Amino acid sequence: MSDALHACFGMSEKAVTAQDLIDLLGAHLPAPIASTMVRRALVRVRASEINEKNLPGVLDAIEVGLRLFAEPEQGRLALSEVRKLREQTVGAEQLEELLRIRTVADVHYAQLRTREIASAMGARAFIIQKCMLIAGALADNLVAYARGGGTLFISGKKRNPASIGMVSSDTGPGIHDIEAVLSSPSKSGFGLSKIKTSVDRFYIVSRPWGTRIEIQISL
Repeated sequence: MSDALHACFGMSEKAVTAQDLIDLLGAHLPAPIASTMVRRALVRVRASEINEKNLPGVLDAIEVGLRLFAEPEQGRLALSEVRKLREQTVGAEQLEELLRIRTVADVHYAQLRTREIASAMGARAFIIQKCMLIAGALADNLVAYARGGGTLFISGKKRNPASIGMVSSDTGPGIHDIEAVLSSPSKSGFGLSKIKTSVDRFYIVSRPWGTRIEIQISL
């Protein structure tokens, strides 16, 4: 256990608090920045305090903030502490979220959440960008073609192999000619044909009552 982690948590099993995280980050960042990052992370998970259920999301948001806003050296050290804390308190092998997609605002949020998950997984910048484009394209299709939208499940798997996965599901009206859609370029520039050639695994099934698309992108 690092000195910063030991100072915050010792060897006990006590619950992690917002102040604990501020103290942890404050070992490497100016106190106002550490406090702001934790407060913004709580806003991101729509909570006023940290609990066992929302801690993974809080740590995800803090990792994203460190990558985007912290000075490189300070951010690297603080990021290392956050990852150690995740291993000790969360131990999760997977980050995931199920999103309801109905509006353009939902599309934008899906891209943002995809960026957060991919960043928390340690993905390289061009992989993060690709994941965001694909999430946006899948969500766009749900808004444009599905009755009442659909759902987009986004997950980050850390092992065997490390990857970002997405599952798009809706309840209709289905795609009449999948082969034609997959073989022709999209007018928007990033349709199903482009998605298929941009990912490591692609699966689609479509019936008159709905469509399901599964993709996987290796990190």
